This record gives sequence, structure tokens and C-alpha cells, in this order.
Amino acid sequence: MLNSEIQKDLRHNFTVNVIESGFFGFGSGFASFFTILPLFVSTLTDSALLIGLIPAIPRLGWQLPQLLTTNKVARLQCYKPTVMLSTIHQKLPFLGLALVALLQLQLNHQL
Repeated sequence: MLNSEIQKDLRHNFTVNVIESGFFGFGSGFASFFTILPLFVSTLTDSALLIGLIPAIPRLGWQLPQLLTTNKVARLQCYKPTVMLSTIHQKLPFLGLALVALLQLQLNHQL
């Protein structure tokens, strides 16, 4: 059986994680790396190279931090603060994309 501290927080943690994962999955559906994002970037530039790199960038963002931080993480006593800090890069780009989309709408209205 789980100790009392874990048992006390289990329902809250489970609920928050399910809700957060649902919102992230829902948001990811609107930002597909293979269809939606290349289409969005094609409205900003005509560069075939930049548009073609979009599916590769998430893969690089997933693998590169792991390669660069492996030695440091292996020596940690407590993993939670590092995990919480390192997952920001997973969600922050969506905020940036929303801001770019809003700014693009503003610029189009001014022209």
C-alpha cells in the first residue's frame, strides 16, 4: 500500500495530469508538425528550406537536450525540479506561435 503522503495527493495529481495532458493533446492537434505548421510558415515565407525543416525541428528538440544533459541528470539526487524546468520548452513554443499568429493578423489589418 502507498504511504499516507502519496495516497493523500494521488487523486489531485492524477486529476491535474489528466487535464493537462488532455489540453496539451488538444492543442497539439491544432499544431501538427506535418500539416498545420508548414502551412502556417508558408504564409510567412516562401523558403522551401524553412518549410521543409519544420518536421525535423521537434525531433531535434526532443533528442538534443537529452544528449546535452545526460551526465548532469545522472548525478542528481532529486529529479523533479529538473524535469519540471526542462518541460517548459515543450509548451512554450505554442505560446510563441499564438503570439505570432495574432501579430500577423494585426499586420494584415494595417496593410
